[in-house]
Amino acid sequence: MKELEGENILAIELPADESYLKFVVSAPESSEYSTLNARFFNSNGLKVEVEFLTLHLNLLWDSDDNSVTLGEFEYVDLVDGGYLISGDFGQVMVRCNSCSPNI
Repeated sequence: MKELEGENILAIELPADESYLKFVVSAPESSEYSTLNARFFNSNGLKVEVEFLTLHLNLLWDSDDNSVTLGEFEYVDLVDGGYLISGDFGQVMVRCNSCSPNI
């Protein structure tokens, strides 16, 4: 997950069945891919519980590569019962037992 910190968020996805929360993030320049996924889910297939602590959905212009994104993916902390995800979009608490890539 550390390799995604500071990278731009291109999409945030929570499907209707609430099986996962996914952030599509631009890949670091050293990567062979253009995007990477940060995915939060329960290994037993149960729904995730998502709580938006703060939410700021804005399109931001990135002058480094002349693109528009949802801002930076700042960090993920493992907390009791899940993960605290922070970025320019705000803060999200996801109650689940797994993430990919692992932290």
